[in-house]
Amino acid sequence: MADWLVVVGALVAGFAFGALALVLLAPRLGRAPAKAARDDDEPLDLPPLFEPRAPAPRQGPAAPGARRPLTDEGERTIPSEWARRLSGEPDAGRQRGVCSGCGTALSVSSKRPLRITCPECGRTRLLT
Repeated sequence: MADWLVVVGALVAGFAFGALALVLLAPRLGRAPAKAARDDDEPLDLPPLFEPRAPAPRQGPAAPGARRPLTDEGERTIPSEWARRLSGEPDAGRQRGVCSGCGTALSVSSKRPLRITCPECGRTRLLT
């Protein structure tokens, strides 16, 4: 019985100490920090954090089978390849991968950049 009284007494004392700390610190919690004294009260000349920009025009979803227009001349020179379904280890000069659309195990060429297409679901990705 004496052990329970010690435990209960410690809990009550802890709650009382916490309540006392809140009562003493509560007036300070809501206050704004004191302003540093400056010789001149002129506003600082700082550059803006974000430059205002016009929002990009929204485009609806692409039609099935539609391709996005090529925007860069470099994109036209990127070779394309149909990935091969992987069974076992990949051949020399090829790497193992997984389609992000359907999860099919694939084998693709090691050269980069390369645009690959999954033979299972038809998803196309650019590997860089």
